[in-house]
Amino acid sequence: MKLLAAPFVLLLAIVVGLLKLIVGLSTFVLGLLAALLLLLAFPMLFSLSVAGGLVLIVLAFLISPIGIALVVGGLLACLQGLYTSLRRFLLS
Repeated sequence: MKLLAAPFVLLLAIVVGLLKLIVGLSTFVLGLLAALLLLLAFPMLFSLSVAGGLVLIVLAFLISPIGIALVVGGLLACLQGLYTSLRRFLLS
């Protein structure tokens, strides 16, 4: 069983490492974009269109680190837990 699990551990190590890098970089970039959208939403909310301002606020929330990135981080944590479990199985 351990011989069959070894390639999966290696693959999961590579995938988890790459996904951590991608999530970290995208969280930074999307956080900056969320701040920009929020700055654009307030003048629109009070002058041009209330609905347009609310849409921008919702979009800023979704792309912020509190929105979708939090869900992706949770999924990544589950994947890392699977990697840790398989690695412990190999080392036992």
